[in-house]
Amino acid sequence: MSVPVFSREELQYDLEFTPIHPRLPTAKRYYNTPITQRENFLRAIRREGPLWIPKYGDMICFLPSVLPDPVAKGLVLEYAPFDPKNYGGPDYFGVPWVYEELAGGSMPAQKRPLLKDMNDWREFVRFPDPDSWDWAGSAEKNRDYLCRDLVTQYWFFTGFFERLISFMDFEEAAVALIDEDQTDAIHEFFGELADFYDALLERLKRWYDIDCICFHDDAGTQRDSFFSLKTYREMIVPYIRRVVDSCHKRGILVELHSCGKNDRLIEGIVETGVDLWTPQNICDIDDFYDRYGDKIMFGINSDLKDLGPLTPEEDVVAAAKRFVKKYGPHMEEKPVLSASWGAPVLYTDVIYEESRKLLGQ
Repeated sequence: MSVPVFSREELQYDLEFTPIHPRLPTAKRYYNTPITQRENFLRAIRREGPLWIPKYGDMICFLPSVLPDPVAKGLVLEYAPFDPKNYGGPDYFGVPWVYEELAGGSMPAQKRPLLKDMNDWREFVRFPDPDSWDWAGSAEKNRDYLCRDLVTQYWFFTGFFERLISFMDFEEAAVALIDEDQTDAIHEFFGELADFYDALLERLKRWYDIDCICFHDDAGTQRDSFFSLKTYREMIVPYIRRVVDSCHKRGILVELHSCGKNDRLIEGIVETGVDLWTPQNICDIDDFYDRYGDKIMFGINSDLKDLGPLTPEEDVVAAAKRFVKKYGPHMEEKPVLSASWGAPVLYTDVIYEESRKLLGQ
């Protein structure tokens, strides 16, 4: 394919999509690019020669109200605006969540039944029937909303450890992971939870043709991970791997969302087989990239902490050019995502222009 020389007209857009938070920028569809943003993203993550460095704004977060978790967790993004007054309530498993509008998110209700011992989980947990939701009706309503020129991503808000927390609270869940009297029961539950997620994935692909999921399972604090690499490998990794396998057999990519200083878990994260992860800047991202960039596409936003509304334009441009200079030459073997939520528009425009000139002509 002959790729045209870069033109400023490539930065023109005709569609904008609601962001995950009102203070974050929208996703935009650029209609003059040589290939679609979706195709370029897929080329990058598959290491097939992207024409520029992709960014988060190349994704549409799609979270339909027909499913309980987006409503309970306080983030619905679909064909029509959703009234925040209706956020909260029961999740997939009937756990009640309370939405805090000021925080822009939900927490499990403080006064709720708690599971004290995972050996009792079969008496406590009721798996929902995935066919009880109106997939066909939701798909029809969202038919014109989903843009195939961008990457369509569904969020699994609550992974494995976080799902355990929703039943037990944090301290009890953390102890249960290393309590030999409970670990067999946790393996049984996580196995069936992986089966449930597989059933959801089949329907998400069939009805919405999603490209990617973002799988949330935080694993650390600002100081260290919640658990050892040994525990992570034994109790968490095999089940995230099952979700990854469920996705990959359907042509779905997997982004891991896992907050915390998770440096000592990096080997386990690689073993899950996820395609993309954006570590927090408290992690040693340079080390991750050097050692594992050929196995995971990392989302990187290390420059953004120094950029704000009052940053002089020349400094924004310089930061974007540094990013492209550092990562652009290695996009074929070690692709990265510009994790640019919250970045000035100028920053993302310069990254596009500079990387497009480097990679695409």
